Formats: sequence, C-alpha cells, structure tokens
Amino acid sequence: MKKLIIFIAMSIAFVFTSTKLFAQDTRGASAEYMELDAFPTFKGGSLQSFVSWVSRRVEYPLAAMNEGISGTVRVRFVIDVDGRVNEAYVVDGVHYLLDAEVIRVVKKSPKWTPGIKDGKPVRVSYVLPIVFKMR
Repeated sequence: MKKLIIFIAMSIAFVFTSTKLFAQDTRGASAEYMELDAFPTFKGGSLQSFVSWVSRRVEYPLAAMNEGISGTVRVRFVIDVDGRVNEAYVVDGVHYLLDAEVIRVVKKSPKWTPGIKDGKPVRVSYVLPIVFKMR
C-alpha cells in the first residue's frame, strides 16, 4: 500500500507566473473573467499550500487499488466571498470511487481568505487535477 503515490498537479500555472490575476465569475452561466486585486489564499499561503493540504488527506480507495483503477480526477470548486469552499464537483472523472474521494477532501477544506476585486471579496473558481497512480 505504501508503494502508491498520489500526485497533485496544478493546472493554474498563471497564478504563479503572471502579474495580472484573473478569476471566473461563477454567479452566471457564462464564463466571464475579471481582473483581481488579490487571489484567495489558503491558510495565509499560496495555492500550493492547498495542494499540499489536499495531498496529505487524499486516500487511495482500497477497492480502486484492488481493481487497478488510476487516472486524473479534475475537480472544480469555488472560494466564496466568505472564504468557504462551495460548488465542488468533478469536471473530468475516472471512477466513482476516486471521484468521491476527491470531493470528500475538497469539501473539508478550512476557510480561505477570499479573492479581492476593487477592495471587496469576490467568488473565485479553481480547477484542480488530482492524479491517482500506482507504482
């Protein structure tokens, strides 16, 4: 069991490399983007802090291991204006066991510091790929 690795990869590289910060306005059905003054932060750190937090809590489901199921689960979630994680759902799933594990962990996230636009908190969405791979 210890030979299993769960990789966490970020698909939001622009967060670390760009001076302009953008977020999706998730209130409407359209994909509108806005420039932010500040992205949400997790426990006072970067988005990488959340990646580490998730990687310590995700457990490879035993039934999935026994069946040799692996792959990348992409989960979308929103950091709301109060810093809570909302609207967590699987964008691209692998198997219901892996998908459910990812949702379980993301929904348990402690509060974040919300994103800021024009001095006010705003909703910001993220997509986080989580890779389940057996060695």
